[in-house]
Amino acid sequence: MKLRPVPREKDAQADLASLARAFAALSDPDAVTAFLRDLCTPAELEALSDRWKVVPLLQQSVPYREIHELTGVSVTTTGRVARSLDHGHGGYAAAIAATPTSPNPSRDLPMSATQTAPARDRLRIAIQKNGRLAEPARSLLTACGLSWRQSRDKLFCYGESLPVDLLLVRDDDIPGLIADGVCDFGIVGRNELDEQGAARRRIGLPDAYQALRGLNFGQCRLMLAVPEEWEWTGVEQLAGKRIATSYPAILADWLAERGVDAQVVELSGSVEIAPRLGTADLICDLVSSGATLAANQLKPVETLLESEAVLAGPVRTPDDARAGLMAMLLRRLDGVVKVQDSKLLMFRAALDRVSELTRLLPDADPLVQLPDDGGHLRLQTMCHGALTWQRLEDLERAGAQGLMVLSVERSLA
Repeated sequence: MKLRPVPREKDAQADLASLARAFAALSDPDAVTAFLRDLCTPAELEALSDRWKVVPLLQQSVPYREIHELTGVSVTTTGRVARSLDHGHGGYAAAIAATPTSPNPSRDLPMSATQTAPARDRLRIAIQKNGRLAEPARSLLTACGLSWRQSRDKLFCYGESLPVDLLLVRDDDIPGLIADGVCDFGIVGRNELDEQGAARRRIGLPDAYQALRGLNFGQCRLMLAVPEEWEWTGVEQLAGKRIATSYPAILADWLAERGVDAQVVELSGSVEIAPRLGTADLICDLVSSGATLAANQLKPVETLLESEAVLAGPVRTPDDARAGLMAMLLRRLDGVVKVQDSKLLMFRAALDRVSELTRLLPDADPLVQLPDDGGHLRLQTMCHGALTWQRLEDLERAGAQGLMVLSVERSLA
């Protein structure tokens, strides 16, 4: 009589149980190490070691990218371990509980990495990886005294001068990362922030982020643009029209506020060619110079939003160590942004000329008087507008002498 084979899954379970008993019988760590070396190939041993190495970092809620930077373990492997920790068979938890000391990755990490603060003690800022806001955002943060060590995949930058890390992502991911608590700050266009905020409100979700500071770069406008042959008479012309846009929530709210019934046609790109293709009658899109509109025989007629790069943050400030870091960074940002177009103006003038000179400096801080023994006042002020040759000549005619304009790199109010 031929015996029927045992199903393979039962075989595998029996083999695994036998292996587990063999491990349990080895109480000496050196014996376990020798058994593992005999049992596994070097690559298999490395894979096992990597998985065990990331467990304590995951328990501290260190981000995957940071774990990759600190240990060299791939984000994919880290994700698998995290899923097993949360939804596995409890093996990691049992091993942690049975281990006299928790797994220690310090043997394979540089000293600075082993001293990493828990994730809640580090600030994370998301900026655009590529695009028109990427380089200005990074330059702005560098001017605030931040420096980083970039990961090999160039998606994560570990803060070196301060516990402030960077995530390099798509700009349309930034609001969601703040909403989910993955990042504490983000530098993003106001247009993207407002669009996603409006979309959240339309489905009943509360506000999860806000624009904290305008950053004075990346300026553009969200505008309606119509074919050049149109004679524009006003928003009532939009009734019944099809409007192509990548900002459907902002556009829908704008139309609703004006009581206009128009069809919003959502497109993810190449909005400006929609009228030529017949898929829309006009468009709503970002405009910088207007050259793209002109190239597609369109003209701007209405502005929905004045946009620029903004620093976005959560609605509620965290109550841990990040709060102090956030306050410090905001103060430094204010100091850098405020003086970007500012100049220190110094000059001498008679006392009876100060009133007229003040009138010619409406965009300047109050004049500061410095000691002077020459019969005139020595004056200085921070001027926040353009100090053209024409302005300097006007000041000179009004009684200013020895005019000097100095550049300002940073300032703390």
